[in-house]
Amino acid sequence: IVYEKFEVLAVRLLTEEAMSNKRNTEDEILAAFQALDTDKKGYLEADQLEQMMTTYGEAFRPEEIKEMMSQAVDVEYGRIYYEDYAELLANE
Repeated sequence: IVYEKFEVLAVRLLTEEAMSNKRNTEDEILAAFQALDTDKKGYLEADQLEQMMTTYGEAFRPEEIKEMMSQAVDVEYGRIYYEDYAELLANE
């Protein structure tokens, strides 16, 4: 159920962005990641997110996952500190 909430938000945000040619706000992106962080830790484990992205809902393609992970993952800890990543995505 948690991933489904993330997927719904992520698809809605990506679709709205593509249709309106506008960037999503940091808060909108942050809300999608917070839906997955049920423990409110402020980060997601990269391997867990990758597993969710390939097994639930419409699976992401390997190249999409690789692109996201290359920008999002803190290589030292293997975590995605999603507040930083949401800021990066909103300002790209």
